Amino acid sequence: MHTTTTTTTTTTTTTTTIMQALLETEGVTLRFTDDALRTVARVAEEANRLMDNIGARRLHTVIERILSDISYSAPELVEEARR
Repeated sequence: MHTTTTTTTTTTTTTTTIMQALLETEGVTLRFTDDALRTVARVAEEANRLMDNIGARRLHTVIERILSDISYSAPELVEEARR
């Protein structure tokens, strides 16, 4: 179990780094705490246990759901912050 959690957390960090880079192109700086990364990994593992185990793709789905509002409204958020 510990190995799975470590692997999942590493994959979560990679996935969030990609999302941070994408949002940075819109002018949004996004930071995740270690606790937040562990929580995302735990949620993805639990979802994989309860549903089909789709591995790391689950992480992408969880992170995408968490960040959907931010990613779609990034331009407006940046514009508001500049005012």
